[in-house]
Amino acid sequence: MKNLAIFMYRHVLSKHVIISKEYDIIKKPSLLKQIKNKAILPQLTRPDLWMPMAILHGFNSAQTHKNVYSMLTHHLPTPIEILERTKQLTLKDYTQMELKKKRAFESDMVNPKVDQLCRVLVYLSSLDKKADYNLRIYWGNEKLKHTGLMDSGLEWPSNIEHRKLDIVRSNIIMNPEIKHLYGLRKCHKQNEIIY
Repeated sequence: MKNLAIFMYRHVLSKHVIISKEYDIIKKPSLLKQIKNKAILPQLTRPDLWMPMAILHGFNSAQTHKNVYSMLTHHLPTPIEILERTKQLTLKDYTQMELKKKRAFESDMVNPKVDQLCRVLVYLSSLDKKADYNLRIYWGNEKLKHTGLMDSGLEWPSNIEHRKLDIVRSNIIMNPEIKHLYGLRKCHKQNEIIY
């Protein structure tokens, strides 16, 4: 099961998050169904705007991989539900917010998705305490593993290993242990990366 992974990509400008089972997300419009608000939908045509946020790797079965993926792709709570839970703003302040700031707040899915990922993994580890998942999360920005959980008070399960994701040119993954997931290989003659 070494080829099973879940890729979490974030949009550089709007902070939308897309979850995929494959490395390549460009020109796959079915992934945009994960975003509930169609008014602020980003495009999947430019690879330079989508950066790997996290890669979850090390699933022991295809069924576990499928279950985690389906839980992660569920819609996030609405902005009003998030406000009620986190007490960031009052409802009155939110409704009177300038439209540009409101759209930015609505499209910011980074912290809620990190929170959702942690909740899924806590649920997974509590479901079967005897199972050893050996899951590894490769983080594009290691600060996200803490900032996404500040409001909820959750902690990562102890059987999850956190590693740094080595990224070149904002979206090319260089970690040798996960390069096989997306087919990059080294050319022996010219020693350059071939897609």
